Amino acid sequence: MNREISPRTGKKFEIMNFSYEGYKPIQKLAVVERKMLAFRPDVVLYVANLYEYDWIFRSVPYLIRKNLVQEYGFIAEAMKRGKLSAEPGDAPPEEVVVQHKLGPFADVAMSALFRRFRETCEAHGIRPVVVLLETPDEAWAMSPVFDRLRSQAEAAGIKVLDLHGAFDEVSIRTSLLLAPGDTHSNARGHRLLGEKLYSLLVNERIVPFDPSDSLRSKSAGGK
Repeated sequence: MNREISPRTGKKFEIMNFSYEGYKPIQKLAVVERKMLAFRPDVVLYVANLYEYDWIFRSVPYLIRKNLVQEYGFIAEAMKRGKLSAEPGDAPPEEVVVQHKLGPFADVAMSALFRRFRETCEAHGIRPVVVLLETPDEAWAMSPVFDRLRSQAEAAGIKVLDLHGAFDEVSIRTSLLLAPGDTHSNARGHRLLGEKLYSLLVNERIVPFDPSDSLRSKSAGGK
């Protein structure tokens, strides 16, 4: 960005990575609300993967232990509808119990999370964006989960950048795996993802490409 766009616009860019291995949707939202806002970013990228719906309630035992359930009203509502107790002093339920009782409400909770993400960002003059992550695993690439995520994010009023197609030039997708049996991308895969993301950021005017574009000079991303 600084090499190719700054000479055109006079703007400088900074990308801040708030990612951490295994972050669940609630943790991503909490990082936006509790850490990112202090840096006054122009754009926040919420990177969504195949596990968003499976993992949205995985933070519930932690929220119960720390008495934080009520801070996330859509979680409290799902627990009420699923008849999952969260009284002070209660031992957190096992994950299998959480998934069994709350799993049917994953779509509703994900929609609410996206709405809160948008509202939080817009209240601070930040543009929210959801990024759909491509991976070398073809089962991931063909999953209908990404259509659900796109639909819900767009319904919440959030721009979606879809990285699917980043690997189209690669005939043997397994050559992009970090290791056999690992669905993460290796260095070449990440380069292709970066190129796809860069083109979408520019083409969709998420970052300024002409002097007349009005974005400020920084952007921050969260995975």
